[in-house]
Amino acid sequence: MSVLDLFRFQTEDVLDVAFDFTETPRTLAPGGSHSFFQGDGSILMSTGQYYGDGRQGSHWKDNLGLGLMDPTLASGQLGYITENDLIAMDLIGWDVVPEPATLVLLGLGSVILRRKKYTA
Repeated sequence: MSVLDLFRFQTEDVLDVAFDFTETPRTLAPGGSHSFFQGDGSILMSTGQYYGDGRQGSHWKDNLGLGLMDPTLASGQLGYITENDLIAMDLIGWDVVPEPATLVLLGLGSVILRRKKYTA
């Protein structure tokens, strides 16, 4: 069991109009169809190595391009962080901080805007 499992439900439960995050039971049994509930939607998850889809349960469903938590991403293979990955990390308590290059670009942009403001 991991923190991600707090957001793991049977896919049909998440799609039900009567879905209630606080009362719907979490899914820990392998097999079936599992989804990670993210507030306004859901992301398909692997269902377990044994008696499931054969992939580690704490990852996204395989081969759907859902994000870096692809269970068959090979060592050395370039993976991309997607919005799904960032949402999951945010929901389990990690702070999503912009990379340093983004901060540098924001700083340069604000300097350029200030100079234009004073020269106009």
